[in-house]
Amino acid sequence: MARKALVFLCVCGACFAQTPTDLSGSLSQQWAGAGVSYNQFAAPQLNAFVAYAHRILTGAHPTYSFSAVNFVSAQTRPFRVLTTTETGVAQHVIRFGRFDVFGVGTLGLAAAGSTEGTNLGAAFGAGGLALTRIKGGWTAGPLVRVFKTALSGSQWSAGLVVGWGQ
Repeated sequence: MARKALVFLCVCGACFAQTPTDLSGSLSQQWAGAGVSYNQFAAPQLNAFVAYAHRILTGAHPTYSFSAVNFVSAQTRPFRVLTTTETGVAQHVIRFGRFDVFGVGTLGLAAAGSTEGTNLGAAFGAGGLALTRIKGGWTAGPLVRVFKTALSGSQWSAGLVVGWGQ
């Protein structure tokens, strides 16, 4: 067991000892995108979102200020729109082939209309985003997110995003 642990630590050390590549020139200074995703919680099982990101830290793994507006369902049936407005951080994690992979964490507000009026609450989101350049400043890729709001249970969604950055 000790031998396996030693090998694991050596491999991890070798991975972190490599010289990082500065991606600041190849990633956009700012980016805006929109997409749709599948959500097991809703009926119909579709979510929509728009997002904007602006680079706040440069280096080998740039950090972005990330803001998003999500349109999800507040309940399974009947479909009742729950809108979340969130802001947070998108951190570049790794370049995997042609894809730049980001970890995303957000915090914000959720609002859902009902027969009694409008309900408000807190919203939290976390997930991952992988983007690749298509042509010019256009990008596309998959997105996976988990949402938790004060107005509904935890929800996960997986989908596609298309955006443009410069």
